[in-house]
Amino acid sequence: MGMRLFFIILLALMAPSCGPAKTQLPQCWQAGHLKPGMHIIGTVLLLGAYNQRPKMFPVGCDGGIVADLPDSVTPPLPRGTAFSHPIEELLWKADVAGVVVIDRITGSPSVQLNRISNSQRFKPRWLNGS
Repeated sequence: MGMRLFFIILLALMAPSCGPAKTQLPQCWQAGHLKPGMHIIGTVLLLGAYNQRPKMFPVGCDGGIVADLPDSVTPPLPRGTAFSHPIEELLWKADVAGVVVIDRITGSPSVQLNRISNSQRFKPRWLNGS
């Protein structure tokens, strides 16, 4: 009985590692670094825009990719009309997890996010030059 319990515990501890490997995003990355099928995690910037698909950017540098948000998440857009707010009011920093896919419309990589947490408004340093 003791050896059987040992193997059950060992298998339970190993189970999470059997899933797909997740790639931790660095502070600065480029869309070209993301390959279809990659499972990603990290802290990113999300740009919510009126009548456009959201975009995901690195925190440390410019360069982004289209991101589809989970159904339960909507970008925290300020009140008003489209283009009436500066870009820094449309950016939010969040911890995300998702998978890189090929966008059916454009044929280019995009990210299907399945988890977003710890979101907050954020203005990146690289935006100061804009």
